[in-house]
Amino acid sequence: MKAPIRDHAIFWGHPISTIAHLVISSSKDRLLGACELKLEVYQELGGNNKNITSVGTLSINLSEYASAGLVTRRYLLDQCKFNSTLKLSIKVDQKSDALTEFNT
Repeated sequence: MKAPIRDHAIFWGHPISTIAHLVISSSKDRLLGACELKLEVYQELGGNNKNITSVGTLSINLSEYASAGLVTRRYLLDQCKFNSTLKLSIKVDQKSDALTEFNT
């Protein structure tokens, strides 16, 4: 989805919902395995010859947010020439047996 640039910022208020399988180790530590979410941000340059260029990428380990509730943070985009940041709110809900215990 597209969003306009205003005052050197973009507000893109559309939630992204996905299902991710987080694996719990079988050892007695019961640690969550890594589960990477990768986001890529693009800029579309106007004109007759529309050009789409990458602004940057962000990789987040969703396991770090399990049982944390709603978390809002700013992240510096990787591979970005402009030191752009992305402010995200992340919430990981457990859909399996709620009594399943794990460590983060």
